[in-house]
Amino acid sequence: MNVSFVVHRIYPPYVGGDEVQIMKTAEELSRRGVDVAIFSADYRPGLERQTFYKDVEINRFPSFGRYYISPRLLNCLCNKRNGIIHSSTYGHFPTLAATVCKAKNDQIKYVLQPHYHGAGRNLLNNLVMKIYNPLVGKRIFEKADKIRCLSEGEKALVVNDFGVSPSKISVIPFGLDVDKLRIFKNRFRREEKEHRILYVGQLENFKGVHLLIKAFAQLLKIFNEKATLRIIGNGSQKGSLTKLVMGLKIQDQVTFKANLTEEDLCREYCEASLFVLLSKLESYSIVVREALFFELPVIVLQNRVFEDLAKNRYCFEVSSQAGPKEIALKMLKCLKKDLQPKIFRVPALNETIETLITLYDKVG
Repeated sequence: MNVSFVVHRIYPPYVGGDEVQIMKTAEELSRRGVDVAIFSADYRPGLERQTFYKDVEINRFPSFGRYYISPRLLNCLCNKRNGIIHSSTYGHFPTLAATVCKAKNDQIKYVLQPHYHGAGRNLLNNLVMKIYNPLVGKRIFEKADKIRCLSEGEKALVVNDFGVSPSKISVIPFGLDVDKLRIFKNRFRREEKEHRILYVGQLENFKGVHLLIKAFAQLLKIFNEKATLRIIGNGSQKGSLTKLVMGLKIQDQVTFKANLTEEDLCREYCEASLFVLLSKLESYSIVVREALFFELPVIVLQNRVFEDLAKNRYCFEVSSQAGPKEIALKMLKCLKKDLQPKIFRVPALNETIETLITLYDKVG
């Protein structure tokens, strides 16, 4: 079996959830004897055009623009004669390139992993999508032999927005290396010195970190025990978020961290009391599953992707229109244990890999 992952960027060096999980998937497939290569549009000075990471071949191509437009990547893919192309992230050029490759050569089998949110990150993205979805996007979904969605919520969005037959879609979540995480879980213990609220992810506007900071400031006014906020991640909003913390005069209670090792990140989960993600755009969220694995209460913004988790009380929702005071009250209930989540069985990496191989067998 020959599988080519087509992505806009990959780990290393990029440490986003999708980038890391795709690499872990490629590593595990390679370990099981699958011939795997990654084709990425993230080449820049300091990176190698062709290299290997843990026996996985990485081919990088230069690109331009926010959508990773890469004529060289397109040309390379169009020279492929057979095998399975597995493209990730619907809105970027590499997925369009994979679709063109499939259109030119039907011997290629095409698995699409859209990471579809149903909306753009900003007004410009939304305007582009209104044109792109019916003219180009619909064709991308039509050409795919199979579609891998990460959640039932994402599947529902794809079916509704593109008219895709549900039978064409397989829901296969990202799996976690639960054996490794369990080692860290047993190693670290939370001390009851303070209540720590944790956020892990990009520091971008759509992630809602500014709203979390404002809600935390409100929490400090109504909670009579010691509480701190730990923000893990990097992004374009780092400067403005730091200014917001200073303006609210809560800099002694808020800490920013970035570029943590896997062990240090697991320590943060173990030492936290509550995990909060107020992101407007998610197709799955690995960090939510990680927080659930470490048995943290989790608060999310109301989102179709989290519908099943919230309905079954694995995590707790706040309205997408909620303000800082309402979110603070929900945080308070979790910290006082007035709200307690049910234990969630996190999908294991080896299980999801087996399901993915079965999907490849069907298209191959």
